[in-house]
Amino acid sequence: MDQASKFETLTTRQAVGLSYKTTGDTILPLNTIQVLDELTNRNAVVSTGFVQYEIWAAQFYRYNRPSQHLTNGGLGAMSFGLPAAIGVALLGLMSFFVDIDGDESFTMNVQELQFGWRIFPFRQRY
Repeated sequence: MDQASKFETLTTRQAVGLSYKTTGDTILPLNTIQVLDELTNRNAVVSTGFVQYEIWAAQFYRYNRPSQHLTNGGLGAMSFGLPAAIGVALLGLMSFFVDIDGDESFTMNVQELQFGWRIFPFRQRY
């Protein structure tokens, strides 16, 4: 892709954003992330689980500053999100943090729930 095409793509994304189709009353994870973005005023630290959650959070949550998106970087560490969010909470760096993750990550980290954290588990299929 040449420089002009890259610039056009970035300009279009900034102006229009990414989109997706909704069907009926179904609440898609992508819509949930956009609502989360609005509710937190783009100020939350967002940790994510495995691959698709990293991508969704990168595409549909609009970050205000560096280091707001905590991810395993594609290294295949499943269930990374919840412990990362808890780490942010314990450090006291941010007033609001959230983990965007799947139902299996929730199952793998259920012992962490004794502390009462805010969690948004997504069903793997929709």
